Amino acid sequence: KGKSVGAGKAAKALKQHMNEFKKDVYLSDIDTDFVLDFVSFLKDDARVLTYKDRENAPHIKPNTQNNMLVQLSVTLNEAVRKGLIDTNPVEKLAAHDRPKKELYNRTYLTREEVKELANTPFPVDSKDFGNNVPNAFIFSCFVGLRFSDVSKITGKNVGRDDNGLYIRFKATKTRREQTLYIPKVALEYMPKEIKPTVKLFSLPSNEVCNKEVRKWAKAAGLKEADN
Repeated sequence: KGKSVGAGKAAKALKQHMNEFKKDVYLSDIDTDFVLDFVSFLKDDARVLTYKDRENAPHIKPNTQNNMLVQLSVTLNEAVRKGLIDTNPVEKLAAHDRPKKELYNRTYLTREEVKELANTPFPVDSKDFGNNVPNAFIFSCFVGLRFSDVSKITGKNVGRDDNGLYIRFKATKTRREQTLYIPKVALEYMPKEIKPTVKLFSLPSNEVCNKEVRKWAKAAGLKEADN
């Protein structure tokens, strides 16, 4: 089920990018030249979809470009399977014609760096969402939550037993139920009033949160701020 949710989001993103590239596209239009032009659009013109201001939205990154091409190939393979087209033109592309994937060296913050960040005032120009972004970030560090999970958790996910306060939720990525106990150091970053139907943290998109946290990390002087 988790994979189907991810596939659905990828298909929706492909549709949006395709509409910005060229409207009213038919299967008969999609040949190798069309795919090459679409790749050029992804590399040069496609922008992050979550920004309302399309003109000032950042360009999508190479890995997203590659994911969109993969999703297009999956769609065309299904069309081949159903007999709607004879071949998948994406498979005819040479390696140098495809978007290049970026290889990331995953970085992490030490406990001392997290404390340094927590002790650094959140930048004034990043206060559009109050303290939700910094509080959610520090809370996630101490509890061990992905953005996809911390952004959805509500008061009904919070409970208490003999071992203390905990969060019980179904992880977005694995679709498995998890129970995570909240250490004392993380309690101060939780909202003072918790309501069952209200999110613990009202957050913007992942891209916006990353942008704001980078500015915060730079203000704290962290060497890994750009990552």
